[in-house]
Amino acid sequence: MRGAVPQGIVSQVIAIGGGDLVTRETYEFDQLIASSSGRARPWTLCIAAAANDTPDACNAFGNIYGDGLRCRTDYLRVLKGEPGGDDFQRKIARNEVFYFCDGDLSLLMEAVEKFELAPYLQEAYDRGAIFGGVGAGAAALGLLGFAGDKGTPIAGLGVAPVGIGCIPEGKKAKAADYAPVFKDHAKSPCFLLGHMTALNILGSDYRILSKKANGSADCIIGGESYQVASSVEYAPLHTISAGEKSKQVV
Repeated sequence: MRGAVPQGIVSQVIAIGGGDLVTRETYEFDQLIASSSGRARPWTLCIAAAANDTPDACNAFGNIYGDGLRCRTDYLRVLKGEPGGDDFQRKIARNEVFYFCDGDLSLLMEAVEKFELAPYLQEAYDRGAIFGGVGAGAAALGLLGFAGDKGTPIAGLGVAPVGIGCIPEGKKAKAADYAPVFKDHAKSPCFLLGHMTALNILGSDYRILSKKANGSADCIIGGESYQVASSVEYAPLHTISAGEKSKQVV
């Protein structure tokens, strides 16, 4: 049955702080997103509202996920589609992997609210779907997120029970500078993801993945911040604390 997730597959979030889909810069992360479905050719839905549903964004997705990774691709063009001409609920229900493009986070979340997509996306995640995204598309997956230089966080989809901030390439972010941004969300860890660094949440566990030497992400919780080194191993989200030591870099 299309949209049905293979038995034993657990919902995942793979949020990439930044990278270029077109040039295949994020290809290893994209491979992880596609392969996590447990299917050889999963139905994969592109949500490009952050990029205003531009043909360039949709074509880039098709080139990588369709031609490159051999996924069966689908598109949810909420901004460019014909009014009432697409059954958004049906499209979300029949896909197993969801990819959120980079662009304008506010535009994406306004589209989610306007077209009432959040309940259907949550249902997909609850049945074991894989959610991936880059930049603004990654920031949308958390309880709150921002993408850009010291952006103001806005409410996200909340499939990942954390805050997600995506820092532009070349910006040397200091977690202390961003702590005030997340001050009202002290109970939830908030991750700052740089270029080519990803947060992978599998069920109730997490890990940081990076394509940079000695890669890491900053985590803010309880008004304090610390670094989490990249690791192939998962750790329980509930164990995160400001006093935790960085994990071994691999």
